[in-house]
Amino acid sequence: MTDTKVVEGSSAAQGQEMFTVQNLDDVSVNVSVSKYDYDKLEKGQKAEITLGDYTYHGTVARISRVATPNEKGAATISVRVNIDDPAIAEDGRAFLLHPAQTYDPDLAVNPVIVLAFLFCMIWGTISFRRQGKQEGRFYSVLISGIFLLFCCVVRWEPFVSRYMVAYLALLCPVAAYQVQDFTERFRGKTRGAAPYVLISAMCCVELFGLGIYHTRIALSEHGDRFRGYFYARQSIYEDYKEVCGSIAGDGPEKIGLILGQDSYEYPIWQAMNGHAEEIRHVMVENESSPYEIKEYVPDVMLISSDKGDKIKYGSEIYYRNDTVGGNGGLWLYEMRK
Repeated sequence: MTDTKVVEGSSAAQGQEMFTVQNLDDVSVNVSVSKYDYDKLEKGQKAEITLGDYTYHGTVARISRVATPNEKGAATISVRVNIDDPAIAEDGRAFLLHPAQTYDPDLAVNPVIVLAFLFCMIWGTISFRRQGKQEGRFYSVLISGIFLLFCCVVRWEPFVSRYMVAYLALLCPVAAYQVQDFTERFRGKTRGAAPYVLISAMCCVELFGLGIYHTRIALSEHGDRFRGYFYARQSIYEDYKEVCGSIAGDGPEKIGLILGQDSYEYPIWQAMNGHAEEIRHVMVENESSPYEIKEYVPDVMLISSDKGDKIKYGSEIYYRNDTVGGNGGLWLYEMRK
C-alpha cells in the first residue's frame, strides 16, 4: 500500500479513491524510442532509467515491432524496461545517498563521527592485546560491531541521520577510552596531545560550517522567521503560510494535527504560538497511539494530505476549507459553525 486517502472514521462515497496498492516486486516503465534506434535494441539488454533526480538500472523486457507517431508526429517504438535495481527500498522509496554537500550540518555525514570511529577502530586494533581494561575492550568491540551492522542493514536513508544521533551517544565512551589509552601510551611526548588537537580542529570546522549554514538561513528569511524553517524546502512555504495565517486570525482554542512522515511540524507550533490554547496529534496510528487523548475535541484540524470533503473524528465532522485547502502541502478542516 503506497498511498491512503481515508482515515478511520471518515465517510466513504461511491467511486471514492481510498487506497493505492502496488506490487513493488515487478516494477517496469514504458519508454518511447526513435524508430531509427530499433536496430540497437534487443531483449535482455541492460538499461538506465532516469526519473527526476534518481537513476535506476533495468532490463529491456519487450520491444514493440510497430512504430507509432508521438505528439510531434515523429515515429517512435514502445520499449518496456523492467526495473530490477536494488536501490528500490522495501517501501518503494529510492535508497540513494545524496552528495555530502547537500546535507549541510546533517549528522549523517558528520566528519566528527566518521573520524572518531576510524580512530577508535585503528587504535583499538593496534592496542587490543596491550589494553588492560577488559570492559573497555569489550565495549569498543561491541559498539564497532553495532555500527558496521547498522551500515549494512539500514536501507531507508531518512533513518540514517536519526539513528546517528543515538550512535554518537554510544560512540562517545569508546572515543574517550581510546583517546585516554593513546595519551597514556605517549605520556610526556608531543604526539600524546595529537587527539586533543584533532578533536579541537574538527569541532572548530563543524562550528564554522554550522555558522555558514545558519547565516544562509537568516539571509533567506528576509525578516520572516517563519520562512527560515523552509530553507531546505521552499516549495511548501506558501502552503503552510497560507493555512497557518488563515487560522491565526480566527484564534481557535484547540488544534488537531494529522501529519505524515514528510511534513513540517515545528513551523506550525511557531506560527500558532499565542494563537492557540492547545495543540495535539489526533487519529494517531503508530506506536504512540495509546497516549492519544480520545476526549480531545479540536476546533480545527491541520492535515498534511487531502482527506476528501469531510472527515469524522469522534462525534464531530470536520469539513475541508476549500479557500485555503488543496494547495499540496497542508489542508485545513473545520467544524461547521
